[in-house]
Amino acid sequence: MELERIEILRDLNGAGKVQKNISRYGYDRVYQWSNESMEALFRNFSVKDKDVLTVVGSGDQVFSSLYNGANTVDTFDANKLAIYHYFLRKWIIQYFGVDYPNNKFFKDRYVDIMRLVFSIKPENDLERKAVIFWKHYLYAGNNWLLSHPETNRQESDFAKDIDRLKKSIKPITFKLQNIAEEYDSEKKYDVVILSNIMEHVEDDSYTVIRKNIEGLLNDGGICVCSHLLYDSKDNLYQYEKNAMTQGSLKHEEFGDWYYYNGVDYKQEVGYVYRKVK
Repeated sequence: MELERIEILRDLNGAGKVQKNISRYGYDRVYQWSNESMEALFRNFSVKDKDVLTVVGSGDQVFSSLYNGANTVDTFDANKLAIYHYFLRKWIIQYFGVDYPNNKFFKDRYVDIMRLVFSIKPENDLERKAVIFWKHYLYAGNNWLLSHPETNRQESDFAKDIDRLKKSIKPITFKLQNIAEEYDSEKKYDVVILSNIMEHVEDDSYTVIRKNIEGLLNDGGICVCSHLLYDSKDNLYQYEKNAMTQGSLKHEEFGDWYYYNGVDYKQEVGYVYRKVK
């Protein structure tokens, strides 16, 4: 318990630094929602009855995986505050039925959110830590300053049926992890979701990421990536594809597209790296 207390105090201190626009390893602003289209992305592959590993990010990939019937959902992120943000969104979905709480919602319902946090009966240790974190964070009178400015929100499948989403939510796990660093896991997955992490990778990190993905996937499993910063015609993307397919991963481009950030041009949704024998 003492180690847990120290961990939560460290996380609260990290959140305090973020409020002052000071980022440090493991602590940074979170995204209130994804600027990817979850609806367009998830119609290109299935997670039903499959074991999924996904980056937390805004939480949208997690909710979409649960909503679409994943067997288990494990998560990772290089930002510790992302998992706390996920749980706050989870509680707001469950008790207020609001899928995308914006800044106005947090401002208008601050007291109600604080009452909600103090009423939560956590399902496991991970959620219990989140409850303790938010109790301290909100009781101290902090404003909602842990997120980036609101970005353009794309369509999601789960936002169309909140009742179904509520019934789909079940316990998840979390690992503080940078996918560009060695990932130690005995569990294998059918689907690994990276969002657009690959568009921020340094050249010398591809080998580590490729080995991580090869080690995390079952044979035939897929690693799902999204196009946001560049598309299939860009040289950087071609360099990534060549680097990632040096081993057992096969590249497959999605044919689907969506309008990105309200701009009227076709943006490819994404692509996968499939593990082959």
